[in-house]
Amino acid sequence: MVSSTEQLLWTMLMQNLAESLGVWSSEGVRGVWIKIFLKDADLVGEVAKHGFKFHHAQENYVMMTRWLPQTEPNMLPSFANHYIGVGGLVINSKNQILVIQELYSTSPRRWKLPGGAVDKGEFLSKAVVREVREETGIDSEFQSVHCFRHLPNFRYKQSDFYFVCLLKPLTETIKTLSC
Repeated sequence: MVSSTEQLLWTMLMQNLAESLGVWSSEGVRGVWIKIFLKDADLVGEVAKHGFKFHHAQENYVMMTRWLPQTEPNMLPSFANHYIGVGGLVINSKNQILVIQELYSTSPRRWKLPGGAVDKGEFLSKAVVREVREETGIDSEFQSVHCFRHLPNFRYKQSDFYFVCLLKPLTETIKTLSC
């Protein structure tokens, strides 16, 4: 339930937004971004009435944008649209390649390189070493990116980049993991 004081504040806020949009437009501002935090989610509908559209959402906020020039195409950058994964190509001194099978899989258990998703802010080189250690117990050292592949319409129609990285094993004892 919204109190009359809150309703008055929202009305004033939306009037201020409408006036600001007029001023910004006359001053040549082209793009406007509004970040609405979860606690203020009730404002989303009101902001949308002023021509704002969803840009992206995170756990605690939604970002909305409005392109002001009506005679130009919207040039605001889109939100990040990709996933990044890594696989470790580990070749030991006997020219054996380290591979694993998924413990839980919807398809027949196929052999694959150990690897997984790169965490936000993580370097490829660190991610692949971490993933190989987590999945096999093998410590390794990043050497190079060997190759990559790109799937343009992966999960939620986002791009998926998968990098195969050449690693030098620092240990050769595989630890069987049953997570």
